[in-house]
Amino acid sequence: MIVLIVVAAFAVMAAAAIAGTGRLGEWQEPVDDSPKGHLPDGDVDEAFFEELVTPTATYGYDRAEVDAVYEVLAQGAFPSDDPRFGIVRGGYRMQFVDEVLRRAAVAHNARIALPAGPALAPDDRMDPSTTKE
Repeated sequence: MIVLIVVAAFAVMAAAAIAGTGRLGEWQEPVDDSPKGHLPDGDVDEAFFEELVTPTATYGYDRAEVDAVYEVLAQGAFPSDDPRFGIVRGGYRMQFVDEVLRRAAVAHNARIALPAGPALAPDDRMDPSTTKE
């Protein structure tokens, strides 16, 4: 009986090792199922904010605070102070909002203090360097 258990355990470990090498088929590409936003190209103006769709996250920037700053930016102005937002459950995705603010700061030649991070692509997709080939 013990021999049967040892042989079965060895068979399971061998199958796991073979599966780990990819010989039983390729892994599916990871799926980022979080809501996607839409980050329009072009100038940060009223038309930009009409097309902008800011995605939400489990925890993110307070929507009301971000929307207030978006309204100021849509009118062609830039906030005099660095925008600071509270973090709440169900808020806007922070990295996305930071990218909008970076673009607006460049357009207005303003300097703002935002967390360092990679710029987002217009469709906010996962960076291909993070996926296994």
